[in-house]
Amino acid sequence: MNYLHELALPAAIHRIAMLEKERDEFNKKLTSLYTTIGQIRSELALGGGLVKEKTLDTPIVVPDDLRLVKRQGQRQKRNRAYHVVQKRWNLWAEQLKTGISVNALAKAWGCDHGTILFAKKRNFTARKAWNKGNPQNFLRGRKKKK
Repeated sequence: MNYLHELALPAAIHRIAMLEKERDEFNKKLTSLYTTIGQIRSELALGGGLVKEKTLDTPIVVPDDLRLVKRQGQRQKRNRAYHVVQKRWNLWAEQLKTGISVNALAKAWGCDHGTILFAKKRNFTARKAWNKGNPQNFLRGRKKKK
């Protein structure tokens, strides 16, 4: 029984030391958090907002040949060709790098913000249509009806 007490005491001392170390680390993080909350409260008391929007000095440039064309009649041609889409997406990538928000960019281009997010998801790399010019390619992937 004495032997167990001799082993338990150093283990308990070690465990207490580890808990004290964790408590000290937690208190440091808590102090830093309280400091940040105090800074935010003082900013709000002075009338400042938490989110400061970037103001653009230059307007968003939208070339007419790359602008999205919405089909209104059968005769109006849409500009969804590969080279046009790739140029448009490259321009969007550059405009987003300057700090323009996706919503502001979509509003300037006259499209939905999801269109720009789709391009961003594709890493601003357009794809060529795989069935362009050959109607047989379209039918290749379909199952034959019996």
